[in-house]
Amino acid sequence: MRTLVLLLAWSLVAAAPPGACGVQQADDSTAAALVVAGNGPQNFETSALFDALAGHMASAEWTKLRFQFGSHKVTTFSDVFAFVVTDVVEVDAKSGVQLSPAIAGPHAGKPLAAAVVRDATTSDGSLDIDTLFERLLACDRAMHVRADLEHHFAAADVADYRAVLLQSIRDMKRYNNL
Repeated sequence: MRTLVLLLAWSLVAAAPPGACGVQQADDSTAAALVVAGNGPQNFETSALFDALAGHMASAEWTKLRFQFGSHKVTTFSDVFAFVVTDVVEVDAKSGVQLSPAIAGPHAGKPLAAAVVRDATTSDGSLDIDTLFERLLACDRAMHVRADLEHHFAAADVADYRAVLLQSIRDMKRYNNL
């Protein structure tokens, strides 16, 4: 469950200097809900999470993102996202941490979208991937996943992942009137 959360956290940490995380307590209920909505830690699929968050708008959102960024960048986004979730699950398993589905917050739709938008919103009201990840993950795990991402993906792929994720959160906010 933390995998999705770590993926999100990684994006936050990727832009921040090492040790810059200000939030040490993760939003475990939203993190767990995101992973559950994506078919769980062992079967996570970015598309399943999008379906849960966007409902009937999911197909239109994928089409919009492909038009805006290109199919390659959207595919890279999906692949990086899945890697992050898998990496988080592995990191957590090694450290004995396991998010229970029982603590998950809202599992789909507007309530889950609202939790993501809330966690991504900075004090000045703008949306920020780093803020989202810092709130979803504890700093030490986010830093570990960040290092793994930098090892496995090119900087351009990570930048594409962050750009597509931020746009999808902006769209989620607009679609749900948040």
